[in-house]
Amino acid sequence: MPIAERDYWRNDQFRPKQKKAPKLTWGFVGLLLLALFASGLPMKIYSEITIHHDQKIRSYLEQRERYYSSSDQSFKLLLNKLKENNGNPSTLSLDISETNVTLTQNYQKLIELHPPRDLKPFHDKTIEEFVIRQAAVNYLMSSDAVNA
Repeated sequence: MPIAERDYWRNDQFRPKQKKAPKLTWGFVGLLLLALFASGLPMKIYSEITIHHDQKIRSYLEQRERYYSSSDQSFKLLLNKLKENNGNPSTLSLDISETNVTLTQNYQKLIELHPPRDLKPFHDKTIEEFVIRQAAVNYLMSSDAVNA
């Protein structure tokens, strides 16, 4: 028996070819992407993400404004009373205490807020302002205690 006949099954030429899995062609991928964009789905998703982000910003700003305006009003009222009293805090003990309580409560609520990433520096500046106002009220409380 000749060698060629006996070893034909080892030769790739005579071996049955295996079918390859169909590959995605660039044309098919392009057509798929075109259909996706034509449907408007990416814009809908983008709009939903943007709306959600805008709602988070609006919600944060509304809550921040509530705490800030309450504290701001209380602090300015105390400063006006202090001016009317010629800078003497001795008769304003109750007003100073009320302002201290308002500032402390609103500060705690503000700290608990989680601002959107874009507004983090704004949030930090607001907290910084609260700390400064709280220090001023604490100074008035301590000077009132010394004068009492």
